[in-house]
Amino acid sequence: MSKPPKLFDRILQWYCAQSEMEDIQGDFYEVYIERAASSKFKANVLFAFDTLKLFNPFSKQRKRGTWLSESYHFNFRNQLNRSFRYLKKYPFINTLKIVGLGIAISAFFYISDYANFHYNFDQFHEKKDRIYRVVTTVTSPDLQDVTAWSHAYLRDIADEFPGVEQIVRLLKVEEAVVVNTGEKHFKEREVFFSDPEFSEVFSYKWIEGNPNTALFNPNSVVLTRSIAKKYFNDTEQIVGKAIKIDQESYQVTGLVEDIPANSDLKFDLLIPFDYSFMEEWMFVYVLLHPETSGKELASDFGEIITDYNDHYTDQGISLTYSFENITEVHFSKPKLYDTPKMDKQRILLFQLVGWIILLIASVNYINLYATQLLQRIRSVNVQMVVGASKKQLLLEFCTEAFMYLSLALSLGVLMTYLTSGLVIHYTNFSFFSIPISAITIVYILISFVGAIVLSAVYALIITTRRSHSQLFEAKTIKAPFRKGLIGVQFALSFAMILGTLVIYLQTAHIQNQPLGFNPDQTINFQFPDYMEQSKIDVLKQELSKLDFVQSISQIESNSIPGMDAWVEEYYIHELEQTKLFEELGVDDQYAKTLQVEVLTGEFFNEKKHQPYQAFVVNKAFVDHLGWDPYSALDKKLNVYGHNAPIVGVVDNFYFNSPHELIKPLILNYSPRGAFAMAKLSSTIDLKSAISRMEIVWHKHLPALPFNFSFLKSDYVLQFEQEQTTLNVLGIIAGLVITLSILGMYAILLMLGKAREKELGIRKINGARQVDLFTLFSKEFVKILVIAIALSAPIVWVGLSNWLAEYPLRISLNPLYFVLTAVVVVFIACGVIYIQALKSYRSNTVDSLKYE
Repeated sequence: MSKPPKLFDRILQWYCAQSEMEDIQGDFYEVYIERAASSKFKANVLFAFDTLKLFNPFSKQRKRGTWLSESYHFNFRNQLNRSFRYLKKYPFINTLKIVGLGIAISAFFYISDYANFHYNFDQFHEKKDRIYRVVTTVTSPDLQDVTAWSHAYLRDIADEFPGVEQIVRLLKVEEAVVVNTGEKHFKEREVFFSDPEFSEVFSYKWIEGNPNTALFNPNSVVLTRSIAKKYFNDTEQIVGKAIKIDQESYQVTGLVEDIPANSDLKFDLLIPFDYSFMEEWMFVYVLLHPETSGKELASDFGEIITDYNDHYTDQGISLTYSFENITEVHFSKPKLYDTPKMDKQRILLFQLVGWIILLIASVNYINLYATQLLQRIRSVNVQMVVGASKKQLLLEFCTEAFMYLSLALSLGVLMTYLTSGLVIHYTNFSFFSIPISAITIVYILISFVGAIVLSAVYALIITTRRSHSQLFEAKTIKAPFRKGLIGVQFALSFAMILGTLVIYLQTAHIQNQPLGFNPDQTINFQFPDYMEQSKIDVLKQELSKLDFVQSISQIESNSIPGMDAWVEEYYIHELEQTKLFEELGVDDQYAKTLQVEVLTGEFFNEKKHQPYQAFVVNKAFVDHLGWDPYSALDKKLNVYGHNAPIVGVVDNFYFNSPHELIKPLILNYSPRGAFAMAKLSSTIDLKSAISRMEIVWHKHLPALPFNFSFLKSDYVLQFEQEQTTLNVLGIIAGLVITLSILGMYAILLMLGKAREKELGIRKINGARQVDLFTLFSKEFVKILVIAIALSAPIVWVGLSNWLAEYPLRISLNPLYFVLTAVVVVFIACGVIYIQALKSYRSNTVDSLKYE
């Protein structure tokens, strides 16, 4: 015999009025059996439909009294009004509850958005699972460099790689290009060269133009929406318009949406390669066939490419290759010529802290709620005496929690909206530049519902765990778990304060390192590529005649401190070996402009030296080869087929970054670069100086703006990640401390209320304010000491591992731990003192009048 679906049968039993259950269920069964004789599936569907039809205003609904007591009726509107009365009756505690949760929710929004931004780097590409970047490791006996670039010729032998569907090369311009729209001139740096098949691999949103053919014309260019708006003051019918790039004519063949901020390939202009002149190294991305994995490609790649690298092998240089999926590039280790990186462990740490902040705030909310319940136990008991069941009370507590948490959530959203500008300015990070992820919203909703249920259950347990007669007398609640949580909160405060302190000291240690050069009062600017050297010389001479210009150095793009130096093969005659070294292309004014000290020999002299006919090396180079600065002079090096002597040795200076140890460096005399550095007098007003330089500039280049930057500002950008981390940690530390204070204050309020009569009697017997302070502090000092003692080793290990990443680092001084512990204890004592003062000043009659 067929039986109806159990789920809908149980729904029927739960919902239908008991008095009519037997008749209705019997009729349903008879109809179901008749239908099942012809089709069981149809009978099941119709049974479910008939059951759901009962859910209407005229259904035979179970009476409310079967779930709620007949003597006590729950009314949502009444309960909401009661909750508002409690909100007005206890304004201070309710404000602490709502504000504490609101702050935590706002912090959680910020941290979640920060993590969401980084986790979604380049996730918008449709074929992201099949796009890999080729990474090359160049190893010689003395040097190993991992570069984000690889060989340009890989595209030419793409057919030899099984499983590769397409190879696309990209190269960002080293020097800013000058764009002429006919009316205005602009300098652009976010310019990429690409192969025509760009759109076959990468998925950017095209507004105009055919993505499959936009880059096939050598003189075509693709613009982003914001650049098109800047050039033409419009974003419609852009395709077909003409512009000039470095005096060469181009036609706009495509318009794409602005590149998402969380992408490693951010361009404003995209131009097809000029195949008549190609660089040897660049970004190389491969698109695999759907059935091919990155591991399969890696296993075959090295063997196939070996034959093409014989000239490296002959010189003792080995090349190895690895492949990074495009979605993992952002989290990979930093490399030469690479895009900015982020440490995934740092993101995980921030997320963990975000959840801890939310947890602390939730527990603080529950603790403060429990403090209110102490004053409401008799009211709850009256409800139970007149017939309220635990289910009814649970529903009331849920309604009340819903109201408070809704207010906290609204406050959190409002605080996030109002503080976003300030936080963005302080942290130098563009929060909410991408939509909030669905998973973040799900987490918040789960946390919201979970907090409602947990707080309601907790309140129910506290108020109903005694008999009715005991509830009328109960005014104390033991809280060992909550006291332990205070220890956890202040352990976190200890860790956050100490971590912020150490990161600040480490960042200051790096930033305050003697750089070996002076970046102050130095500006960088660029000559247009089309400008002849003779005209550049005239412009330099006129700029040098300005009384505040001390020197001007014309250099190559990679010779500005803070940039990635080129790595080249140098043959050392004395050793009869070829080695890889970093090199700079500079002129005779480079050392003077940067104020780099010459230890032995001389620096370049335009009257004595010709391009590539002299070298200057740093002291690290001399030490690396086991020479001394004097014996290194006149030893010959060979590069690009040029044999030339070492004419001078300069002192070490941090060209790359103080994050790394100083590497051997060769300065090549190459005074024809497109970039320049100008050292200005320290007494001149910079605004006035720049204005006068602009006048000279426009005399020679009237249509081109004088774009410049300060060397010191550019160099400091290398510390941007540490500074952002420091700022974020500072905010988080402040939040954790604030929430810890709220949590401790909640416990003290609870204890003060629970021991109200005891404190009153003590005051009558002559207790002083200091006695009350001692009484309260006994509850916490031991907890704080234990918490700090247990957390200190963990913090020590974590900070030691973090500092180990820096070649130049501070040592972990135990004094830092002692000072931080004193600060945490001082904060705790301050909170205890406030509560002791409040209890001392309270009216003794009010605390004893119920006896």
